[in-house]
Amino acid sequence: MNDQDLWHIDVVADYFGITPASARRLLSDHGIRQVRGYPTHQVMAIPRPGKGTRTDLTGRTEMYTAFEPHGDKTEYRFRSLPALVKRLGGDHYVVEHTEDFDPGPRVTVEVLKHDARAGGSRIITTLRVPVEALARDDG
Repeated sequence: MNDQDLWHIDVVADYFGITPASARRLLSDHGIRQVRGYPTHQVMAIPRPGKGTRTDLTGRTEMYTAFEPHGDKTEYRFRSLPALVKRLGGDHYVVEHTEDFDPGPRVTVEVLKHDARAGGSRIITTLRVPVEALARDDG
C-alpha cells in the first residue's frame, strides 16, 4: 500500500461531510486503524452515517489530483482545494498561472503559511491543480 492509497483525516471528513472528530470515531467503529492515513478502499466501503441520504452532497463526488512539479512529483488526491491546503500545513494559497497539460489545463498554485516572524508568508509547496478544481472551490 502506498501513500496515494491513504487519506488524511481531513479528506475522510470531507468525503463523509462530517467533522474530523466524527470521522475518527466512524473509522474506529468500523475497525479501520490509521497508518500515516486511512486506507482509501476501506473508507469508501463504509456506508454514510446517519439517517437517509445526504442531499447536500450532490455533485461533490469527483476527486481531483494535484501534483508537485518538482522533486519526486508527489501526487495528492482531494475534493476541496482549501482542505488540501490545510492538510499540507498551509493557511492560504495563491494562483500563479495556467498551463496546458494532458489531459487538460492546470493552474500553478502556491500553498502558503503566514509567518509573523518573517512579516509575510512562506511557501509550503507548489502544486499543479486542474482548473475545474478551482471552479468548484467551495471553501
